[in-house]
Amino acid sequence: MMSRKERHKRAGTSRKRRQARLLFLIIGCTIGVLLLVWSGYGAHVVDWVLGIDGDGRVLHQNGSDAIQSKGSDSSFDQKIVNGSAEDNIQVEKWLQALTLDEKIGQMFLVHLSALTAEKPNQALSNILHELAPGGVILFKDDIKTVGQTIEDNVQMLRSSRIPLWIGIDQEGGVVNRILFAGDWNGNMAIAATGQPQLAKETAFETGSLMQLLSFNLNFAPVADVNDDPYNPVIGLRSFGSEPKQVSAYVRAYVQGAHKSGMPAIVKHFPGHGSTRTDSHVGLPQLTYDLKRFEQVEWLPYKAAIEEGVDMIMSAHIQVPQLELKTTSSQKDGSLITIPATLSSRVLTDILRDQLHFQGAIITDALNMKAIADHFGSDEAAVMSIQAGADVLLMPPKPHQAIAAIHKVIEEGTLTEQHIDESVRRILRLKLKYKVTDAKQASQLNVEQAIGRAQSFIASNQVQGLMKRIAEQAVTRWGTDSIANQPSVLITSSMNQVLLVGHDSVSLEAMQRALVAEVKGRREVGAKEKDAAHVAVNSNKVRSVETVVRVSKLDDTGLTDAIRAADAVVIVTNDVYRQPRRTKLLGKLVAQLEQIKKPVAVVAAGLPYDAQALANIPIGYAIYGLTDSNVRAAARVLLGRTAALGQFPVAVAGLP
Repeated sequence: MMSRKERHKRAGTSRKRRQARLLFLIIGCTIGVLLLVWSGYGAHVVDWVLGIDGDGRVLHQNGSDAIQSKGSDSSFDQKIVNGSAEDNIQVEKWLQALTLDEKIGQMFLVHLSALTAEKPNQALSNILHELAPGGVILFKDDIKTVGQTIEDNVQMLRSSRIPLWIGIDQEGGVVNRILFAGDWNGNMAIAATGQPQLAKETAFETGSLMQLLSFNLNFAPVADVNDDPYNPVIGLRSFGSEPKQVSAYVRAYVQGAHKSGMPAIVKHFPGHGSTRTDSHVGLPQLTYDLKRFEQVEWLPYKAAIEEGVDMIMSAHIQVPQLELKTTSSQKDGSLITIPATLSSRVLTDILRDQLHFQGAIITDALNMKAIADHFGSDEAAVMSIQAGADVLLMPPKPHQAIAAIHKVIEEGTLTEQHIDESVRRILRLKLKYKVTDAKQASQLNVEQAIGRAQSFIASNQVQGLMKRIAEQAVTRWGTDSIANQPSVLITSSMNQVLLVGHDSVSLEAMQRALVAEVKGRREVGAKEKDAAHVAVNSNKVRSVETVVRVSKLDDTGLTDAIRAADAVVIVTNDVYRQPRRTKLLGKLVAQLEQIKKPVAVVAAGLPYDAQALANIPIGYAIYGLTDSNVRAAARVLLGRTAALGQFPVAVAGLP
């Protein structure tokens, strides 16, 4: 038995050990926190634990964060933290602070005209503040100058109580919304180079410019496999007709978007590349079975998912082999298959469960006729959410649609938990990409932002990339074609070159480019553009050395114009869709060969013109009418560069 003195001594020793352990624990925690802060990872954790924000303001009140009360008119105080656990904490704080209507609003990405049409007597800033949509989308008419674009975008960010997506369709090529930034090559031109790295570079430059202009969402790239030459809506927007090739370019584009700091969005699932109807004007149908979709259409989407794509846009198409449910059309009462955008089989069972996509599913525009003709605005909004869509793009009547969704939740046919899951996905993305909130927007120096964007555009680094892509995309075909060898059609000794074609726009663009290249100028100035425009009417533009004339295929003076020319360039733009004109062009080429007149074809649209004119001596596919495309064609015709591209789609009938 221990004496009192021994027990007292042992108790003291035990107490000292506990104190030492506590001291070591405090020191260890302090060092850990300091390391986190030093690394930039834990600063926000410290703030959260201490109950303050970065400005020293108290966040915690009665055990919860006082971000804003539901229905508050104040902006969210956004805090960007790292790590999924901390992101989830922040997302839940946001979610708990939203009313039901605000949650539904986060699922809407609206066009400004729809807002003002519903509320014609209110200022746009007030409507945005009241509705608090998840985002807006802008089009060409909304984007006029650098200064106007940035000022408008920043004002919208300042007007929104919840961080706002500002989206755009800046695909490049035929879908080019930002005219003041120059021309951008389309996807098919990029794929014709044979270099996926150029898709990555394009995505990076696109994302960089978007952010400088205060956009934070770009609906690109198209991931559809365009294996039908007669598809009326995808075409040059696609990376090609071979699924593995398209997958490689989609993967590279997603990487480039992420490298720039922008979300990546692929479209249009389950695949729009083989349709014969444009969903802007009608309701397409694909009758392929599951095996075909898995082997062709879905490969690029699987690649994008593996690469961490952030959003996938649905297609307004009927796929009766995947979705068996039908309904009566509101338009005429006819029986139609439930479109993919409104199909839980497509969006949930396949895209979510089978392909394991964890990002946000966004519909294509709900004002397109494929949906608007057959379903009511409210009905389409409700059905798309029930199907599994997280974001509704361009509902025709946003306020009305929110009320309709609220109503079905109250009736029990849709749960608030379903809405919460979608909103969590949206808020996670806004957190991940640090979408600017109203407070941050109010602190932005707009003049400096405009200056940075103008400097970026003036640097011409984008146009340098576009020129490089366009030159490497030009693809040669024909009976006299020798791969990788320059072929001079237009020599310095020629006095006159004749451009013949069926499309005035293509002829004018090619004439302008050829005049500029003959003159040796890098760009066509305003005077030359005006002169070239007049020349389409007067049929003649004189360069320093050569006269470049234009004649339509059906002009009465075509024979005389051919006789006077030293060389003829036939310019086509999807003439394969016009059998009569294709036949006329074939005869014209044969006549030119007979009289030994130098001739070449430039296919300015889809490369399927090479299929229709397979037996010509020499032709060049250029994949679009951007300035860089036609200038590249002119340089090839002048023998300054070789045509090194490869067809990104299957072109039948070539020798």
